[in-house]
Amino acid sequence: MSRIDARADKWLFSAFALLNTVGYNNESSWTFGAVRRDVRLKLAPRAEFWRRMVAEQGHLDLLRRAGGALVMDLVPYWGACEDQLPEPGLPKTTWQRESLAVRAAIEPILHQFHEQEGVDLLWEKARGAHEAAASVLGSVAAALAQVAERVGAPDDGAPSTIVISPNLLDAQGRGYSFSTSDASFLYVGPTASSTEAAGIVVHEYLHRWVDPIAERLVRFEDDLRLAHARASFRLVADLYPEASIWLGETIVRACTAVLAPDFSRGKSSLSAWLQEQERLGFIGIQEAYARFSTEPPSAGLVAELVRLVLGRVNETRFV
Repeated sequence: MSRIDARADKWLFSAFALLNTVGYNNESSWTFGAVRRDVRLKLAPRAEFWRRMVAEQGHLDLLRRAGGALVMDLVPYWGACEDQLPEPGLPKTTWQRESLAVRAAIEPILHQFHEQEGVDLLWEKARGAHEAAASVLGSVAAALAQVAERVGAPDDGAPSTIVISPNLLDAQGRGYSFSTSDASFLYVGPTASSTEAAGIVVHEYLHRWVDPIAERLVRFEDDLRLAHARASFRLVADLYPEASIWLGETIVRACTAVLAPDFSRGKSSLSAWLQEQERLGFIGIQEAYARFSTEPPSAGLVAELVRLVLGRVNETRFV
């Protein structure tokens, strides 16, 4: 069984302090949370300096791409380096392994920002809020353990460690995950309830299971052919830069609706929620949900869902 560790992460906080400073403004709520607002106000006088410095090095668009995904891919390695701990292994997906190609260029920026802006002091002020959020995430570990036991990771077994960290400098309700063969790192933005937290954690863990299979089955020519389709949906175009990531997200949302239904539905009926997901660009999610809800989880089933969703996207006409 995997060991689940819910903990506050100073290095994730520092990385997102930089992202917010150079222009990461995504927010799904009406206003920024209190911790994020305070950090942004504190660093606002330095924003132009850091934007210009990072831009001059040619990395500004890279840092901000897909909501800071590349930076989150690097946090486990950077944190291990700073804390003098063993580094994680290689990521399970090609697109996350590609983040490591620019590690040598990005880590010095992260380190310089951390030192020059006194992020240790900012962290001490924000640490209590992060530890409280980590406690909430720890309370949903049992739900995650049940899902991990049920779906496992059919290609290489369940990870030995699952680390869940709050990311209070990110958007409300946003999650992200990064997985190696031995560990999964789940990052969770501010949440309104333990139900929402549990749903995000389950959703992000499922990426460990689904994404490598989607990547193997969605070919380069599929990605080229579907570029116009992705561009037809703003959310998809902004956050899912490759076809395999888009289709993997569709399947993860469908599976989460089965495994954490209260999180997925919110205040809507399941039918209304699935229809809304289709409108947002997650084509084929209704069929994927129907299949996953009636068959036992397996790698073979995920492969069938990838082919099903890919077929539905190919059948759809885009203006």
